Amino acid sequence: MKIIIILTTLFLISLPCSASPKSSSPNIVLIIADDVSAEDVGCYGCPGIKTPVMDRLAATGIRFDNGFVTTATCAASRGSIMLGRWPHSTGMPELKAIYRPEIKEIETFVERLDSMVKSLHENGYYTIHRGKWHIGGAYPFNNPKGIFSKSFDTVKAGNPKLGGEEDWVSALQQRPKNKPFFCWFASYDAHRKFTAPKVHLESDVKVPPYMPDLSSKKGYRSRADLAKYYDEINRLDTSIGNVVKELKTQGVYENTIIVIIADNGRPFVRSKLYTYDSGMRVPFIIHWKGGIKQAGTVSKSLVSTIDLAPTFLEAAGITIEGTTFQGRSLIPLLQEDSSAANHPFIVTERNHHVWEAHERAIRTAEFLYIRNRRPEIQRRGADWADDSSMWHLRKELNGAPMPQEYTYFFSPALPEELFNVKKDPHQLKNIIENKENEPVLQKMRTLLSEWEKQTRDTAPKKLTQHIWNDKKWGYPRDKKAFNPESNKLGDQPGWNHLKNSSDEELRKEAAYSRKNF
Repeated sequence: MKIIIILTTLFLISLPCSASPKSSSPNIVLIIADDVSAEDVGCYGCPGIKTPVMDRLAATGIRFDNGFVTTATCAASRGSIMLGRWPHSTGMPELKAIYRPEIKEIETFVERLDSMVKSLHENGYYTIHRGKWHIGGAYPFNNPKGIFSKSFDTVKAGNPKLGGEEDWVSALQQRPKNKPFFCWFASYDAHRKFTAPKVHLESDVKVPPYMPDLSSKKGYRSRADLAKYYDEINRLDTSIGNVVKELKTQGVYENTIIVIIADNGRPFVRSKLYTYDSGMRVPFIIHWKGGIKQAGTVSKSLVSTIDLAPTFLEAAGITIEGTTFQGRSLIPLLQEDSSAANHPFIVTERNHHVWEAHERAIRTAEFLYIRNRRPEIQRRGADWADDSSMWHLRKELNGAPMPQEYTYFFSPALPEELFNVKKDPHQLKNIIENKENEPVLQKMRTLLSEWEKQTRDTAPKKLTQHIWNDKKWGYPRDKKAFNPESNKLGDQPGWNHLKNSSDEELRKEAAYSRKNF
């Protein structure tokens, strides 16, 4: 009997301590808005929008003014958040990843990568998914099963006619009370189609300078469209308030990390899909009453959504050394100095999403540089509704000259662009031809080239082409403006490198990225 007791004791001692998180391990609630730019939240300077809950959480937490997604397209962005890697390093950089003929290869590859939820689940967290899923490749739309089936204890597909937040509170109520928990709460707000109750008036709206302020009584009204978008954000804000209230009721609010982000910018022209700040810069609010040293501050540090997985793991006491995460933990900014430098620069991508594309952008605190390997193609948004203000503008002009600030939409993109974001926050004036900016331009080119080399990014000659045509989607029959192509899949950026990389190579590359980028 003594021998049995001793052997049992030794066995229990030998079990990995990570399987039983400390009672003080923080709970984590990640809230992902759908298609919301940072500039459309009250605390980020939007004067007419009603977002009191997000504003309060920012005022008592940390608001990151330079928070970016890795790509302004939904599926690839969400996969990047989950895996803590740049899109071209996930095997799923495109919207259509799930339809690819090599999908089984991609699934096998993704299974080799570390994941935010899988890591937390394997270390004792109760993990919940509610609302929109929409991650490509190994993560089927609205069905987070497959290689992560054990990571998700509860799953329910959302309803796009609602906000996707309708059962967040009940999910919290039904969780086991003896485990720390992680919630992937993803709304459909503010994705089109807009269905939220009317809260905002046209007079509340702030029209961005790169969008025409049309007000035709019979045609398109920019402010009316944006007001409906504001209503979606308000519905999300109300749902976040309900989550906060439930956390307080359960007595776990102070030990819960609440993070509010979006998967990409607003569903309007020059935002979603674009590599400008309007597409890539999103609300990035972290609230942790028991874990933020400088609460109530605004951080100018450059942060990315690939930083969330390392942040959550470090907060839970799980090491990120030897993992495939490429992001950097934000814990030093939360618990030491919120103004500390995090990344020397942020890199963002645009790959196929409806349109053939290959752009890479590098963003520092002062400059934005964009390299476009498909400059002959005009940039477009995700669908006609997103771009509708521009089509209506052209119709109303009826052949009259187009105002200079809107010609970008009807002209082929340039191979390179450079903007001074401090002097030109909306990136309206391309300064790449100015000779005095040559040293900055060369530096940005070098930084981006080094990042591409070290992360094994590639620009295949044969990229996935346009998938829409004017007959099906109602775009104007103007082939010069539209350039429709066949629905033929091309080569994915980075994929040939990824599928031939060993686990050791992937970990080494990730470690290099965490240290240098």
